[in-house]
Parts: sequence; structure tokens; C-alpha cells
Amino acid sequence: KTGGTIGGVKVNDKFQVVREDGSVIKGLYAGGEVINRPYYNRVYTSGTGLGIAYTSGRIAGTNAAAER
Repeated sequence: KTGGTIGGVKVNDKFQVVREDGSVIKGLYAGGEVINRPYYNRVYTSGTGLGIAYTSGRIAGTNAAAER
């Protein structure tokens, strides 16, 4: 059982996964616990995973649907 992750994949403001050079991986979106959130490197605050999951999931889903 885990409470969250530290680190993760890098995304842009549309929650598209980006490579190390900053280029977008077309069609690949990520959100929630798998994305990199710098503040988690310092301390995990209970409940913050829920907020980022709801928000990033909605934004990523909206952008992915618009890509079609």
C-alpha cells in the first residue's frame, strides 16, 4: 500500500508528457500520482493527491478529447 509518489513524469500545462528536451510525446497525457510535483520532494501533505488527481485528470481528458 502506498500513499503517493515522489517524482514522476514531467508534463506541460496541458498535462501532455514531455521528454527531457521539452518536446511533447504526442497523444500521451498523464495526471494524478504519476506526474512530477516538485513540492512532494520536500514533504508529503495528506490529501493533496486527491486534488491533483481531480484537476489534472479533467484537464488532461479535455485536452486529449480536443486532439481527436
